[in-house]
Amino acid sequence: MEEYNTYIDAICEKDELGTLPPLDNEPEYDADAQTWGLYFGYDDPVFGGKDIVCLHFDSEQDAILTSNKISSDRHIAMIELEREKAEKAEKALDKQA
Repeated sequence: MEEYNTYIDAICEKDELGTLPPLDNEPEYDADAQTWGLYFGYDDPVFGGKDIVCLHFDSEQDAILTSNKISSDRHIAMIELEREKAEKAEKALDKQA
């Protein structure tokens, strides 16, 4: 699963909280490939523009774990960002006093 995390970090859309979550809540089963897919937004670095990329996983569990990890990482990043904003606000108030 780690190879997918590296690939996701490199290719999928990001914002200030990190990698954006998959476009769908649940992985989709591909009967032909016998894999589970998660769809992500993708910024094409070569041609520009936005697209959608489907990343395939061997099991539904791996796809769900990956999706959950992205959500968890985003939640942690949000808490950290809020903490940093609160610290900056506190320092600004201290300077005014």
